[in-house]
Amino acid sequence: MSTEHTVQEMDGRLRELRAENLKLNTALNNMSQGLCMYDADSRLVLCNRRYLEVMNLPAEFAVPGRPLQDMIARRRATGVLSGEPEQASADIVAGIAAGKTLAHIVETGDGRLVSVVNQPISGGGWVATFDDITDQRRVERERDRNQTFLNTVIDNVPATIFVQDARDGKYLLINRAGEKYLGISRERLIGRTARELFSGAFADMVEERERQFLETREKQFFDETVVDIPDVGRRVITTTRVPIADDDGALRFILGVVDDVTDRRRAQDAERHNAEIVTATITSMADAVLVTNENGQVIVANPAAKRFFGDRPDVGSQDWARAYQLFLSDDTTPFPPAETPIARAIRGESIDNLEIVVRPTAASRGAHLIANGRPLRDPTGALKGAVVVYRDVTEAKDTERQLRQSQKMDAIGQLTGGIAHDFNNILTVITGTIEILAGAVADQPEFAAIARMIDQAADRGAELTRHLLAFARKQSLRPSETDVNALITDTTNLLRASLGEHIEIEAIVGEGVWPALVDRSQLTTALLNLAVNARDAMVNGGKLTLESGNTCLDESCAATQGDVRPGSYVMIAVSDNGSGIPAAIRDKVFEPFFTTKGPGKGTGLGLSMVYGFVKQSGGYVKIYSEEGHGTTVRIYLPRATAPAAEEADAPSTELTGGCETILVVEDDALVRKYVTAQLQSLGYSTLEAGNAAEALAIADGVARFELLFTDIIMPGSMNGRELADEVARRRSALKVLFTSGYTENALLEHGRLPSEVLLLAKPYRKSELARMLRRALETNVCSSAA
Repeated sequence: MSTEHTVQEMDGRLRELRAENLKLNTALNNMSQGLCMYDADSRLVLCNRRYLEVMNLPAEFAVPGRPLQDMIARRRATGVLSGEPEQASADIVAGIAAGKTLAHIVETGDGRLVSVVNQPISGGGWVATFDDITDQRRVERERDRNQTFLNTVIDNVPATIFVQDARDGKYLLINRAGEKYLGISRERLIGRTARELFSGAFADMVEERERQFLETREKQFFDETVVDIPDVGRRVITTTRVPIADDDGALRFILGVVDDVTDRRRAQDAERHNAEIVTATITSMADAVLVTNENGQVIVANPAAKRFFGDRPDVGSQDWARAYQLFLSDDTTPFPPAETPIARAIRGESIDNLEIVVRPTAASRGAHLIANGRPLRDPTGALKGAVVVYRDVTEAKDTERQLRQSQKMDAIGQLTGGIAHDFNNILTVITGTIEILAGAVADQPEFAAIARMIDQAADRGAELTRHLLAFARKQSLRPSETDVNALITDTTNLLRASLGEHIEIEAIVGEGVWPALVDRSQLTTALLNLAVNARDAMVNGGKLTLESGNTCLDESCAATQGDVRPGSYVMIAVSDNGSGIPAAIRDKVFEPFFTTKGPGKGTGLGLSMVYGFVKQSGGYVKIYSEEGHGTTVRIYLPRATAPAAEEADAPSTELTGGCETILVVEDDALVRKYVTAQLQSLGYSTLEAGNAAEALAIADGVARFELLFTDIIMPGSMNGRELADEVARRRSALKVLFTSGYTENALLEHGRLPSEVLLLAKPYRKSELARMLRRALETNVCSSAA
């Protein structure tokens, strides 16, 4: 009976233990912390569910008896541990053995933060707790960011912001503006009272205002007050204090804002002088300023206005109009009196950029002005007058006129250059074929004379196209270092023998005149043209003067001359004391075919050729003339900085052919047929192409040829220069000869022919063709890309 009782008692006790164990496991598995226990041999005794979740471990792995080193190795495999498991295990065991509590934070593989605390227990072993502090840290970081943002805002407010403890008056916070305002760093200010920081009247004032605030405990505001701050000086401030209570409603803090309005006060003081400043400004303005009353009478006029309109109050009246005239922008049409800027402004209109011309009645030229006006109103909106500002744009209008003239000349140049190009193609055929015809009718005097007439007409046509190309700045130039003084001397000697005894000629060459970078022969031709024009202007005789000198243009001077670059220039002046040029036609003298001479006495291309040649050479031309007092034309040419190029040998007159094969590329079928016939008559074999694509097809084939003879301007996407480059890549030993009746293309750079390529200008004769072919075939230069 006693044994049975004992068994029952033990069974009851076992059930109680199981119940207690269940309660313990339930409590452990419902903990918010992860927990595990290790025995004295560093083996796992138990762990709860939260531990497995936090450390991302499977339940079947974390079984009792598992060594610490295995547990740590598994943590490393999941990315929680970065070091070696053996070392980490040894560090924990050593710390626990020394009786230390070990705490650290680890980051899990999914980026969570876990706080780990290892706590020794009596009898050996330890308990480790694991807290997921990810959200806690996120909240802390957000709080820190918010605090940083708030501190940044407060620190960047331009007014002083401070906080005081209401119980003892000590400063708890101040921003950067406050440090500057008080002249004290926040480290020195925080934790101290005003009396501890300041002395004298400033400290007394601060304490008195704090006392008043604490008595009322209401918002306090003091308007502009002049204070003397120690070590800062006199300032003008406004002050605001606001109470801040705790949760129980008791006054806890004082928030203060101090606005330093010293600069604003100074600005207000400065405004008292605005009238004087405005008056002084208007007086010194280059623009004309007129202020009128509501009746249009001038009450304020600055010196510039008096210069244009006279020193009188009745600008625009009938009396004023007897001494001054107003015109529209064309400087011809009278300005309607009811539409003048003053008349419109006193009617309440706003005027913007209205152009007028004002001219004294006795003057021949007026001033171009741009008017901007506004009505003046009183606070009720009633019209009380007007203010009109006039800007003098006379010089700008002159510059604009020069620009338009330059653009017109460029447009005419493009047109004449295109005409010359097409005309040269025609002349090439005429010039070449007339030689054949002349030979065929040499024994028939009547037809031979006709052939000579055609030949002479073709020469005159070629000369005409050369003049057109010179004006259009599309002629081929060979600039070299030229001694201008020597050239003037030689030209003067030539002119003395040709202009006649009734013209006195004088050459005044400057000392140390720089060499010019220019085509010698073209410059000589230009001087001869100017001299002939000067002679024609001195019908009854006179004096022709040629001068030279150096000049330099800075950026501001060059800007007034249009498309002229700053730099050093050589000046050549050709002057006469003849009839001069009327102002009305002065802007037209450089236009092609414009002439003041009678029918049959001039082509009108002389001055246009000079203009085009100088512009193409990188220089510019200025003409000065007064009717009845003569004319001076000044040519400005760029100073030479490179050594002179050697003169080319004189061309041989011997007609020499060859037996080579030549690829002829010419888009004009008539010219192409003529060229191939001439080449074949010289003994050459020929291949023909009408464009670059056909030429490249031949070059890619098996046909052999020694020279590419190509026009430069051709239809399609590839010109002659580019074609030569492409063919040279296929046939490196190829020789090239270019031809063109229009030289503005990829081969020529600003009209200057590079020395390494050869150009046969249209129109050309058979002898010129033969000579250039032999020169091209015998030169070492293989292509434009060489």
